[in-house]
Amino acid sequence: MSKFKVSHEKDHHDKHPVKQEVVLSCGTGSGVALPSNSGVPVLIGAPQSELVVGIVTLDTRDMEKPSVKIDFSSVVNFLAEVNLGGVFISLLFTLKKICDGDKIPLGTWTYQKAVSFGFIQGAVEDGVQVNTQVNGGVEIDFRESFGFTWCECQDCPDCCTYIVEVADFQTYNVQCASITNVSLSALAVSC
Repeated sequence: MSKFKVSHEKDHHDKHPVKQEVVLSCGTGSGVALPSNSGVPVLIGAPQSELVVGIVTLDTRDMEKPSVKIDFSSVVNFLAEVNLGGVFISLLFTLKKICDGDKIPLGTWTYQKAVSFGFIQGAVEDGVQVNTQVNGGVEIDFRESFGFTWCECQDCPDCCTYIVEVADFQTYNVQCASITNVSLSALAVSC
């Protein structure tokens, strides 16, 4: 994790110095492979526990009423071999923070993609590679970026860890799925 801190003082009308700060923390995120049902193209769902995708720690204790911004980006990948019907994938991402041992939910974001059989027969879309198999089936290798931004003003500065997790997922006709190229950063600015 890398941190960047900028501070400078500026005089107000009353000649009292005011300290302004900016803190940037870059988190870690190795991504995650979603559990599969041994490649069997059936509906599978929620993991037994949340799957951690990325973590970043931000220390705002020396700041006055900091505004905190979290930026998350990733690439969702999946492979499917489809003979009949289509493909569906839905991932529920959650953002939580841990401060003084308390885990606080902050928000949820859903990634969804459905590809119908008619689409598979001919058209190609950005991020989708379609290969016709010898047995007449169709294999889809799919990649798409997904991300979100979250922001809050803190009345009580603290040192908190922010965690992005996959709390739930549903797939149909998907052999394997993963989340890669994860980037997670936290920025705090004194108000």
